Amino acid sequence: MNLYDLTMEEVVMRLNTRYNQKFEIEPSVKDFKYTFTIKNEPLHE
Repeated sequence: MNLYDLTMEEVVMRLNTRYNQKFEIEPSVKDFKYTFTIKNEPLHE
């Protein structure tokens, strides 16, 4: 999964879908922009 120049709010929506989990963020960071890649990383509890 490549994420490029997305707000944290958009990142969380995609992660929620990919991992079928609910991620929560602080409102103060929801508009920060992020770019990163996730490669074969399972979500561990």
